[in-house]
Amino acid sequence: TGGAADKAGVKIDDIVTKINGRKVKTAPELQELVGRNRPGDELEVLVNRKGDLKTLYVTLKGGDE
Repeated sequence: TGGAADKAGVKIDDIVTKINGRKVKTAPELQELVGRNRPGDELEVLVNRKGDLKTLYVTLKGGDE
């Protein structure tokens, strides 16, 4: 889709487990952690991809990008 997560390599079936070292257990928690940041900020995102943990770096985009 061309979004920030897509460009960082996040796949459809990935499960986000941490953002910037903070555990993520629910979708609202994920939204809150992302929402604390601004466009241009880089987030360290740990995902579980079919049992393998991968660290990805996502640079947030603005609403008009």
